[in-house]
Amino acid sequence: MISTLTATHIQKSYSFEGIEQTVLSDINLTFTQGQLYAITGSSGSGKSTLLHLLGGVDTPTAGKILFNAVDINAMRQTERTMLRTKNIGFVFQFHYLIRELSVIENVALNAQISGINSTEAYDKASQLLDHVGLRQEKLKYPHQLSGGQQERVAVVRALINSPTFILADEPTGNLDAHNAQALMDLLLDCHKQWGPGIIIATHDAAISSRMTHVLNIKDGVIL
Repeated sequence: MISTLTATHIQKSYSFEGIEQTVLSDINLTFTQGQLYAITGSSGSGKSTLLHLLGGVDTPTAGKILFNAVDINAMRQTERTMLRTKNIGFVFQFHYLIRELSVIENVALNAQISGINSTEAYDKASQLLDHVGLRQEKLKYPHQLSGGQQERVAVVRALINSPTFILADEPTGNLDAHNAQALMDLLLDCHKQWGPGIIIATHDAAISSRMTHVLNIKDGVIL
């Protein structure tokens, strides 16, 4: 079955000192497994907020986020956490690798959280790291890697549980042009190899031009 991730009449507002600010207004979108999407817009347009809602990291003020027609915010916390762990891989602008763990430990940990035993988790982590050219870096620690290498590790960590969707929030924002292109090549190679839906929030036209579907947000509304 091909999975879908759907936003239905999504609104997101924040209240600050008694003043309510609407970040997203009546968003209706469906994302399909295997497709490539870019969510574009200027800083503060709401694209990162939408990505966090789609991944169940944040909850909408109104409306529903549906994974295969099931409202993820109606799930129990443990169910929602397991959904994110197994079906949605996140790649953020900052890699958020655990400094005290080696590269392979960072990657394997995500698999272990999903219930995979340690031996299988480390075997799979090792294979994926080999695939993305990080064979020599497995036992190194995050601070010993370049920025481009750290982001590649973050992509592998997102892939370890074979997710249905990969959500990437400005993944090239801290990289130079060469490493940004290399990271995009890696994501597209992962898409070709394993077929997840990829949803990238970006303001970079060079990235959005490589996606099949481009959605633009302005002032919280899809244009």
